[in-house]
Amino acid sequence: MANQIIPVSSSSSGGYPKGYYSMSGSQGQASVNYMYNQQQAIQNAMKAYDQSTQAGISGRTGLLNDVMSMMSNLGMQEREDISGRATNRFSDIRQDLVSSGLAGTTILPTARMGVARDQEAEYRRLNEMLLGQQIGAKTSLMQDLFGYIERRGPSYSDIMNLAGGI
Repeated sequence: MANQIIPVSSSSSGGYPKGYYSMSGSQGQASVNYMYNQQQAIQNAMKAYDQSTQAGISGRTGLLNDVMSMMSNLGMQEREDISGRATNRFSDIRQDLVSSGLAGTTILPTARMGVARDQEAEYRRLNEMLLGQQIGAKTSLMQDLFGYIERRGPSYSDIMNLAGGI
């Protein structure tokens, strides 16, 4: 078997350029195989590490989407309650106007506009409150996601442990 040139780190030997030396026979092949196996183990570990990181990110992103979807249904009952209160207020005002003989005046349309304005203000307050809750939930979940990504930054020891302690 011919001599194989093996990269090394600092010194030169045997007439080869600095950073290389010669090994012959089975010793050289064993060293090449060892380095190849070591490199493959590290690459496999990096791939497994990347896959587990992606799975963690996907899980957190799915949770974020689920929470936002659930939150989109919040406030439905409150909207119905606001509508019911507005209807009741207008009915009360109309009944009072009928009782006092003022039902045919311009007071009734003006009262209807006032009730509608109050109803819209209640809807806006509800929407702002729900938006605040959504922002809070999303912020918290995004902080968790970014923290996870930051904590998952691979270190040399992580890669070596995944590679089987090479």
